[in-house]
Amino acid sequence: KLQPEDFIRQIELNIERWRVEPSNKEKVYVWLNIPGFNMRVAEADTLVLDSRIICGEVKHPTPLLQSKIYNILVYPYWNVPYKIATEEILPRVKWDTTYLRKQRFDVLNSKGEILDYKKINFKKYSKSNFPYKFRQAMGTDNSLGVMKFNFYNKWDVYIHDTNARKLFGRTVRAMSHGCMRLDKWMDFATFLIRDDSLKYRPDSLLAYIERQEQKKIPIKKPVSLYVKYFTAEVVEGKLELYPDIYAKDEELKKLLYRN
Repeated sequence: KLQPEDFIRQIELNIERWRVEPSNKEKVYVWLNIPGFNMRVAEADTLVLDSRIICGEVKHPTPLLQSKIYNILVYPYWNVPYKIATEEILPRVKWDTTYLRKQRFDVLNSKGEILDYKKINFKKYSKSNFPYKFRQAMGTDNSLGVMKFNFYNKWDVYIHDTNARKLFGRTVRAMSHGCMRLDKWMDFATFLIRDDSLKYRPDSLLAYIERQEQKKIPIKKPVSLYVKYFTAEVVEGKLELYPDIYAKDEELKKLLYRN
């Protein structure tokens, strides 16, 4: 059972995180806090957007990073990462090849050409020798939903919509393979293109979605993104304490309180 001193220590740990956090943020930036399962957008010290997110589960943690969001992709394909393809999809396909048709996956070769999956003997392949790629067709049932926000990073993660929006109703939302699913994706997209309203208007976003048209929209001024880990924060004057989902508080305790 947690004692009052446990909460005090949790606050101390997060004060230490804030102590080393640079205070000179840009005029506009996106702040995503993993333990709080939230994403906030600030402009000139004003909160302009507050949204729930879903982040990586414990065995597939979302990386902490600093980057810039540089484009929006309306109706993205989902190019399945090799690990997910071989550990999760391939075993299902071995059992039932119609899974590919039901989930609208194409099978691609190394040149990006679509193959006839009915002519492939999937049972002879494993994680060590799988030569193909899976790509899920765009649409409202795509795992990335209808919108994807790209930012520079070495982990190949991104922010995106989802076709499982009911999961935003859960309190603990560590459920993805590392990417960040965004509840208010349309509000976010509208905010990002506001500086380029001559070329892209909010109603043009709706038009692309209604037509199910794939469109890549560059952001005129790439926006800074901070993905952080704070298990305590003050929201509208109220202290909020969050679960230490990735056990990073425990790591920091060992460093700060070795004795």
